[in-house]
Amino acid sequence: MDVERIDFLKKYIAATLKAIRDGANVKGYSVWSLIDMYEVFGGYKSHFGLIRVDFRDLRRQRQPRLSAYWYSDFLKNNAAVQVEKEAATATSHAQI
Repeated sequence: MDVERIDFLKKYIAATLKAIRDGANVKGYSVWSLIDMYEVFGGYKSHFGLIRVDFRDLRRQRQPRLSAYWYSDFLKNNAAVQVEKEAATATSHAQI
C-alpha cells in the first residue's frame, strides 16, 4: 500500500507538465530513476519502485505495488493532470 509513492508520482508528473508549459524541452518521462539504485547499493534493505521483489525467495517473485496499478490506469485511461500551484491531482478525462 504505497500511497505515498502515488502522491509523489502525481506531483512529479504535474511539476513536469508545469515545466513543459513554462518552456522546458521535455522529451519523455520514466518512472525509474537513479534513486532506484539506492536499493541495489543499500543491500536491498530499502525498497523503491513500482514492483515489489521478494529477495528472500530464490525465484525473486515480483508483485506489482498499488502504485503500479495506479500508474497503469493513469496511462491506459489517458488521465489528465491538473496543475494548481503546489497541488497536483490526476483524474481521467471522463471525470473532467
